[in-house]
Amino acid sequence: MRSGLDRLRHAILFEIIALVLVTPVASALLEKDMDQTAAFAVGMCLIAMGWNALYNWCFDIALLRAGRPLQPRGMWLRAFHAVVFELGLFFVAIPFAMVMLDMNFMEALMAEVGLVTFYLAYAYLYNWAYDLVFPMPVEAVAFAGSGDGR
Repeated sequence: MRSGLDRLRHAILFEIIALVLVTPVASALLEKDMDQTAAFAVGMCLIAMGWNALYNWCFDIALLRAGRPLQPRGMWLRAFHAVVFELGLFFVAIPFAMVMLDMNFMEALMAEVGLVTFYLAYAYLYNWAYDLVFPMPVEAVAFAGSGDGR
C-alpha cells in the first residue's frame, strides 16, 4: 500500500490542479464572482481531500481483502473507483453549493452534475498519471500480488 505521505501528496496535487482548472471556468459558467467561486472551490477541496484520503485507504484495503493486487489497475477498476468516489462526494456537495453559492436545489444540482462530469474524467486521468509518475513501491505490488497475506 502507499505510505501516508504518498497519499497526502496524491490528495494535495489532485486538489491544486483541480482548483486551477475549475475555479475560473465555474466562475464564468455560474456567473458568480471569482472570490465566491474560489471560496466554494477551496471549501470543496478541503472536504474532497478528507474524503479522498479515507476513500482511497478503504479502497486499497477492500482490494487486498478481496485478494486483488493493488497494481496494475485496469480501465474498469479505475472507472469504478472514480464513479464511487464522486457519488460519495456528490451528496455533500449539493447542500454546500446551495449555501456557499446562494443557489436553490435545482441550480446546485445542475452545477454539481457539471462538476461531477468533469471530475469523473479528471480523477480517472489524474490517478492513471499519478501511478505513472509515482509508481507503487515494488514491495507493495509484490505483497499485494502474493495473495498469501504476508
